[in-house]
Amino acid sequence: MPFANLSGDPDQEYFADGMMVEITNALSRVTSIFVIASSSALTFKGAAASPQSVGRRLGVRYLLEGSVRKAGGRVRIAVQLIDAVDAVQLWASRFEDAFDDVFALQDRVALEVAGKIEPR
Repeated sequence: MPFANLSGDPDQEYFADGMMVEITNALSRVTSIFVIASSSALTFKGAAASPQSVGRRLGVRYLLEGSVRKAGGRVRIAVQLIDAVDAVQLWASRFEDAFDDVFALQDRVALEVAGKIEPR
């Protein structure tokens, strides 16, 4: 799902969208996980929809929701893994690192999420 920009700066929308795209791309490299294209998920940006309806429309079992905040030279990503069938939050975590290492942070988030979906 599109990540929320919590920085308070509307010019940072591209960063939140880019973070979601990069995490989606990293998850798609895990061959045992079916991942919807980020362009499909972005159609829900700003829309109020239940996890069940989004899951049905996209044909997915799990949704990854999140937010991004930048402050100074740091970035924080908060993510929640939602079971789209019954709208239960299965897992949530927060990741933080220096902005100059944002790519490693994206990969770390994607690997941890993949491990929650497909532990093997």
